[in-house]
Amino acid sequence: MWLDHGKARLVTLRGLDWTDRLPAVARGAAHLDVEGTVCKRLDAPYSSGRGHDWLKLKCQQREEFIVLGWTPPAGSRSGHGSLHLGFYDQQAGLHYVGGVGTGFSGNELTQLRERLNRLAAPAPKDLLVAGDPLDPSIHWVRPKLVAEVQYAGWSGAGRVRQAVYLGLREDKPAKEVVRELPDADAERGPVAPRTPAGGPPATRIVTARAPKREGRSMIGNVTLTHPDRELWPGITKRDLAEYWQAVAEAALPGIAGRPLAVVRCPDGIDGERFFQKHGQGMPPQIHQGEADGQPYLAIDGVDGLVAMAQMAAIELHPWGATEADPLHPDRIVFDLDPGEGVPFEEVVKSAREVRDRLAALGLTTFCRTTGGKGLHVVAPLTPKAGWDEVKPFCRDFAETISREHPDRYLSTVKKADRKGRILVDWLRNGLGATAISSYCPRARPGAAVATPLSWDEVGAKLDPGVFTLQSVPRRLQRLQKDPWAGFTATPQELPAAEPKSRKTR
Repeated sequence: MWLDHGKARLVTLRGLDWTDRLPAVARGAAHLDVEGTVCKRLDAPYSSGRGHDWLKLKCQQREEFIVLGWTPPAGSRSGHGSLHLGFYDQQAGLHYVGGVGTGFSGNELTQLRERLNRLAAPAPKDLLVAGDPLDPSIHWVRPKLVAEVQYAGWSGAGRVRQAVYLGLREDKPAKEVVRELPDADAERGPVAPRTPAGGPPATRIVTARAPKREGRSMIGNVTLTHPDRELWPGITKRDLAEYWQAVAEAALPGIAGRPLAVVRCPDGIDGERFFQKHGQGMPPQIHQGEADGQPYLAIDGVDGLVAMAQMAAIELHPWGATEADPLHPDRIVFDLDPGEGVPFEEVVKSAREVRDRLAALGLTTFCRTTGGKGLHVVAPLTPKAGWDEVKPFCRDFAETISREHPDRYLSTVKKADRKGRILVDWLRNGLGATAISSYCPRARPGAAVATPLSWDEVGAKLDPGVFTLQSVPRRLQRLQKDPWAGFTATPQELPAAEPKSRKTR
């Protein structure tokens, strides 16, 4: 049996018939509040990997939740993308639990959208939220509808995992959807969600007949199989491929010809995922290599980006060096990762402080969102110093700023120490280490994108949640100037390390 929180419980089940007793095993796992069971035939020899002698059984749960809002559809889908859900606690506090984007028929999408439009309302006040920021494209509704949902379990931030829509509960009023907190230890705070730009949609909508779904689709020179498979709720593999086509000119300089590791989500962001640096059966537009014992994947152009979408590689994490010279980095990255309780305004201040300190050492820097809660400060380098010089420099820089401001920063990744402080993560700067690429979406709710910014944009009003798979192509069309103009033409070598004798303030 396996648990949702990374802990494992091993149970030997002897004397059970392989076929007749599996339902009882699954019910027992659900009673123990574990995520599921992995079973092996007793009469079969042990062998690693997948096979007919192994069987995985997931525990599924069903529950009613209040419909709080919806996100727009993407691609060929009509109606809505996902429903966003919540519940009341015993003190009448309204909690957000995430979205559900699968399980709807075509008729349900249309009929639900019409009902949702009639319930359009301003964003709820003081909605209690834990975990990742809310999707800024949510259209909010009055809390009147109750949806029945099947789901696999809860995330550590009180969000439903692998949710599937089963239908509306017309017989149950929303005020009766009251439950205990799924993860009482997760920090929750009241937020005032935004109403999307343009306000609620018009009540009356016109929907076209959705085109017939095909099993294959050509995007550029790449064949997509199952192009309508959802990677995020309401966002398909085809949508990801078309996104890469739209942003390729801006994205490829930081991705093409560079060693990569990728995060693959074959069943979408709510399914299993894995980090991959090599493997068999890659599309021909993706090749593999090795540098000093470190394996990697690589692509050369836009067809490679589409091929990554074909294999459901959502996140692309390049090295800080090129494939042509993998042992001499051409950039360094400081990942400013806030701990629990750190407002984003403090991350912005920290990014500007890191910029100024690196400027004092002679390094011009650039900034980007990470698609999460932090920011990257990136400095281009002339590829001259090796990793054995670059990594110690980055470590010394992070340790110095952490030592001088221990109440604000730390340079070690120990999670227990991070509450209220910002991790200056220097470990992105080593042989085989990676950081998310510019213009790459994240395998997280909302499909946020790591987005390059000009330093003028890195201010108090910066909201990283507005940079998404849907909004970034429009941003690129509107921009008058590349936010990272001059990045590749900035000749600068690795400076001496920051003095460790600086007086602590």
